[in-house]
Amino acid sequence: MSAPPLPRLRAVDLNLLTVLDVMILERNVTRAAERLGMTQPAVSSALARLRLLLDDDLFVRCGKEVAPTPRALSLAGPIRKALHLIHASLAQPDAFDYTASHTFNKLGIGDLGEAVLLPRFLRWLDLSSAGGLVQEEARDPGFSGIFAQAI
Repeated sequence: MSAPPLPRLRAVDLNLLTVLDVMILERNVTRAAERLGMTQPAVSSALARLRLLLDDDLFVRCGKEVAPTPRALSLAGPIRKALHLIHASLAQPDAFDYTASHTFNKLGIGDLGEAVLLPRFLRWLDLSSAGGLVQEEARDPGFSGIFAQAI
């Protein structure tokens, strides 16, 4: 027995996978539609598209419910994991990790900032283990000194 043909990934709509996931849990088109916030005909249409895409019935009628086919059951775990990973990735944006940053930053500050703020800022960078290079340039064009410190 040969493996079923693989669909082109570009042809797979993520919304179809969410429908399949909820249908496997609910085993009822009406309940799945309610849970998804869709109409029953929209869920039926999504199932029809999935059947064509995967070349499998996916569900067979068993009284008032439907039962997943072996192909649908084999897809259930991997699809659930993939949807969870996508959801988790989109739900919480990554916070900027300044300790892993290796950027170059220029600060344009005046004399007071250079005397008061810059030493504190550089100490904070040093203590926080932030990577990168900070360069401060005087705004006065007559001043030729450039302060640079590698952290």
